[in-house]
Amino acid sequence: MNLPFKMSDISNLKLSKYLTLTNAIIISLIIVILFLLGRYSKSNSKKTLEGFSNTKLNPANIKESLSLLKNENEQITDGLLVSKYRSDYEDYIIELNNHIDLIALSESVKPEEDIKIKIESLKEIDTRYSPLKEMLNDVMKKLDKTT
Repeated sequence: MNLPFKMSDISNLKLSKYLTLTNAIIISLIIVILFLLGRYSKSNSKKTLEGFSNTKLNPANIKESLSLLKNENEQITDGLLVSKYRSDYEDYIIELNNHIDLIALSESVKPEEDIKIKIESLKEIDTRYSPLKEMLNDVMKKLDKTT
């Protein structure tokens, strides 16, 4: 039987189609990856600050920055509804303070044979919990001042 083409031509044609399809898929994936990288870098570019190039941090725009900050603080204060939930907030802060005290107490009374290790442990407890307690005291003072 004489065919006008050879069998190897058919397999080369199939291989060529597969290679073309594979290349198209790879190119499509590269385009999608580049698109996603572009979106990612664009969304993160606004978050980076380079010296005074950001206009909101420029000293010439300090009044605008101050106004924006005051506006944001007012929105946060309004969203907290302090006048409505003041007693709940105070109770919660008191319970947080109590919780910190109890955790510090439970760690403080754990027995330790080596007094040096115990002293280091107590220093670590103080370092860890004192700033939290100070913060809660400051928050309570701020809550008292907020109307």
